[in-house]
Amino acid sequence: MIPFTITRFKDNALSEENTHVAAEVPLTFEVNGREIVTLMCTPSHLKAFAYGFLVTSGFISSADDILSFSLDETRWRADIEVKKWWIRIC
Repeated sequence: MIPFTITRFKDNALSEENTHVAAEVPLTFEVNGREIVTLMCTPSHLKAFAYGFLVTSGFISSADDILSFSLDETRWRADIEVKKWWIRIC
């Protein structure tokens, strides 16, 4: 969460108020040495986010297909090695 100052309109008056807003980062997935996607996401639970994306996109059938997972939060990059790898052409 990022601290942020907002202007609120309430009871026919404007007032400034401090609050927090969600942050998003561009997370790039590299699978078996090949960059496959960059997605915007909140910077939490990134491993679960990556696993879920790979399963729902059909790149893997379960978490057991993942051999290694490395996350670089300075470059927002997930390096993932999986058992089976094929190129999907849409």
